[in-house]
Amino acid sequence: MLTKDLIRARLSGDTVKPQFVRTDDPEILRFSEALILLYGEGEGTTAAELDEAVAALSATFPDKKLAGGLHKTVRDRAEFSLPADCDYPAARVDLFRGAAALLRSGNAPEALEDVRAAVFASVPDAAETFAQGIYCDLPECERLLPMRKMLVREVPERYNVSLVQSLLLFASKLIVTIPAKEDPAFLRRLFRYMKFFRLLFTAEMTGKDAIRLTFDGPASVLEHSAKYGLQIASFFPAVCQLPHWSIAAEVMWKEHPRRLKLDESSGLVSHYSNFAAYRPEEIRMFFEYFRSSQTGWTPDDMPGWIPLGGQELLFPDFVFRNEVSGRECPMELFHLWHAGQLEQRLRWCEEHPKRDLLLGVDRALLKKDGVLKERLEASDYFQTHGFLFRDFPGVEKVLKLLDSLA
Repeated sequence: MLTKDLIRARLSGDTVKPQFVRTDDPEILRFSEALILLYGEGEGTTAAELDEAVAALSATFPDKKLAGGLHKTVRDRAEFSLPADCDYPAARVDLFRGAAALLRSGNAPEALEDVRAAVFASVPDAAETFAQGIYCDLPECERLLPMRKMLVREVPERYNVSLVQSLLLFASKLIVTIPAKEDPAFLRRLFRYMKFFRLLFTAEMTGKDAIRLTFDGPASVLEHSAKYGLQIASFFPAVCQLPHWSIAAEVMWKEHPRRLKLDESSGLVSHYSNFAAYRPEEIRMFFEYFRSSQTGWTPDDMPGWIPLGGQELLFPDFVFRNEVSGRECPMELFHLWHAGQLEQRLRWCEEHPKRDLLLGVDRALLKKDGVLKERLEASDYFQTHGFLFRDFPGVEKVLKLLDSLA
């Protein structure tokens, strides 16, 4: 994503409009190709050396802010070496003291390389610690690792998406509208992204033709708002994968709230791929252990939506199906910033106790909310249909709950 100083956007009344670039612009493609070549052949180069080379490359590019944004887009794909787990400042002090002692002794060699070898030999583990240089722990001295392959056209495509993502970091609300008759495979993939990023949202039908997803932005999350804003922004490329979509967001820009509206006609291209086959490690382990337990229940982490009455929809994290009776028990998980949503869902469950919706609540959510903790303890529904977990649910707790309901 782009830093705030690299965002190119213009105002039209109270609407902010990202200044997208043409993905077939010859000048942009030439500059992008030069960046990819620089990073592709720069393995072992320090970050400072790369910055100097990019500065020289950008000197002839007409739009310096755009050049910076394209560079940031490529730089985000790069990986740099990490220093060893060592107290480098303290090790440098030992190294400098060793050098000073050698110079004072009058036995220092004349050749610079010989001096270096003598100093390193006099300080324990110095040669190994500073194999990449005595300042290798500083960001500008990190060295470029082999670059993942990147096509030239990907640079402007990713840049355009990054413009929107960077604005969404300052969103107070995001509304995504998608056709209700969209290909189920596309919808399941989108819902998996929503759950993967642990977003706070409500879903409802708008008439018979569309689903409206309303995501609370970071401004509505009192704690960890920066992290949640990043989750919202990271989710956006998943929306661009859909054939038909529209978004409406409220973002803070130039110290005032602005509207951001986009749809598929913007031509944005998502760089997310093959996510439908991806399953986080904790979910993979959950499934493996669950199936090995031979419980008679089959878990599904890509269910469709469940009508809750009226226009409201539920997108559960899992649905458990009994292999004998065919009975289904959906389960919804509530994480750190889902306090308001948990209260709303608990109220609905208490009004519809026969729906057998399982509620899993992360203990981190209750850590600073004593009122909510008391609310759960006093709820008969939660005592029979709910459980607490840390980070991710354990199979034993879920099985115990399913068995008690069965």
